[in-house]
Amino acid sequence: MQSVVNRLRKLHRLGRKFAPYLIVELLLPGGTLIALVLFLCRDGRVDTGGMAVRATLALVKALKHWIVARQPFVPWPAHAYHPAGRAVYDGGSSRP
Repeated sequence: MQSVVNRLRKLHRLGRKFAPYLIVELLLPGGTLIALVLFLCRDGRVDTGGMAVRATLALVKALKHWIVARQPFVPWPAHAYHPAGRAVYDGGSSRP
């Protein structure tokens, strides 16, 4: 009888430990990944501070690249789009 009580206590402790993760997994879309990340962060197996620093540095690098690479928009003249050149737009023929 005592072994049954001990097993029920173990089951109760496991239920109390994993119930929040099970609820997240069932209720949220993508809940399995979210629950796994929450478990690893709470358990201390994931360095959340280091992850935040790396994510911030990647974001800053991407923003810097976007700002530096950005060039002002200069529209091309209309004749530059036509393979025959400007003569087509002037009403003339492009052939000599």
